[in-house]
Amino acid sequence: MRVTFDSNVWEFIVRPEAHRKNPHYDDFSTVHGAIKSGRIKPFISETFATVEAIKRRVRFEYLEDRPIPIKIEHEKSDERRINSTISIIADPDAHPGLMPILKDRLSEAFALGFKIIPSTRLGTLRPPELQREEHRIELTDEHRKNIWVLMQKIDDACSAIERRGVGMSQLVEIAKRIQARLNMQDVAWFDGLNRARDEAEKGKIALAFSEWADGDSVALHIGYELDVFCTHDKAKPGRPSVFDQQNRDWLSKIYHVRFMSIGELAAAVKG
Repeated sequence: MRVTFDSNVWEFIVRPEAHRKNPHYDDFSTVHGAIKSGRIKPFISETFATVEAIKRRVRFEYLEDRPIPIKIEHEKSDERRINSTISIIADPDAHPGLMPILKDRLSEAFALGFKIIPSTRLGTLRPPELQREEHRIELTDEHRKNIWVLMQKIDDACSAIERRGVGMSQLVEIAKRIQARLNMQDVAWFDGLNRARDEAEKGKIALAFSEWADGDSVALHIGYELDVFCTHDKAKPGRPSVFDQQNRDWLSKIYHVRFMSIGELAAAVKG
């Protein structure tokens, strides 16, 4: 069983003994054991480190300041042709880095067998811990033959999620409102996020970043066709979320996403 673990679950599973007072302790332990025995292959979307791990108050700076270096290489193939390659290169030093406790948990996760699902968004800044190829989900032979098919599938899922008003779209809409209010012209989609009107708007921006991470995590899960998405995230009433019941039903119907809580996953393992 290949399982994508949400950011609110995987850290508990990595070291269940640190959470003995948690009501889900037995479930964490059961799933931990299933991973060790190979019955579950565990995965984490890298958005936990590329979006959620960035401190809330500086997330807009992370977007504005991220460098997107482009490398162009030319190679002469014969007298009449020159082959050119354009690469967008990630700079791990540009990422603000992970908190020490998160680094430790991630190291334990890798040792347990967790793999990272990398984002396909251009300009994504990754910490050094996520750069090593052996820590990433393995590509199938079909993906290796044509990686663009995989990337298009993920992009299509992201776009479909955003058309429903969840995922990254919430952050884009807030930025648009701020830009309109300040009459900002010819700007990047994220410009203005550092100019929130008040604390309430700052709070909405912070929540929108989390929703962006959730939406992309689900899209990556869909793209790689994993079996189960395990999360404890329950959308609050009146707050649109990729995890609200309406969107869960839609994702299950259209993309066959199978959502499970940690308790449901533990029960499935025992069964």
